[in-house]
This record gives sequence, structure tokens and C-alpha cells, in this order.
Amino acid sequence: PRPLNAFMIYRAEKQKEMQDLKLPRNNLSKIIGARWRALSAEERLVYKGKADDAAIEHKIKYPDYKYSP
Repeated sequence: PRPLNAFMIYRAEKQKEMQDLKLPRNNLSKIIGARWRALSAEERLVYKGKADDAAIEHKIKYPDYKYSP
């Protein structure tokens, strides 16, 4: 498996927060995507840091991993 990027980490967090809304998944994705696009560069940087940490953990866990689509 590939490490999660900044948006995927953001999406996972927000989906957990919004699960009580009981919206269809496609509507939830649209809302979360719009909120991601509205974030400032500083707010996105938090998730970039989390993604960088996830990439380091992934490299340790899967040292020989090579992405091949």
C-alpha cells in the first residue's frame, strides 16, 4: 500500500468527524474536498507534515516498496 498524502489524511480525519451527518459518501466527499480547497497554506502545512511522517513510517515498515501502477 502507498503512504497517504496530505489530502487523504485530511479526508480521513474529517470523514470521522462528519459521520454523524449520515450523508451519502459522494456528498461527503464533495464537502470535504471543498473545505480542503478553502484551507490556507498554513493549515495545509499541518497535513503535509502528517503526510511526511506517514511516508517515513511507511519507508521503515516497507523498506523495499516501489510504486508501480
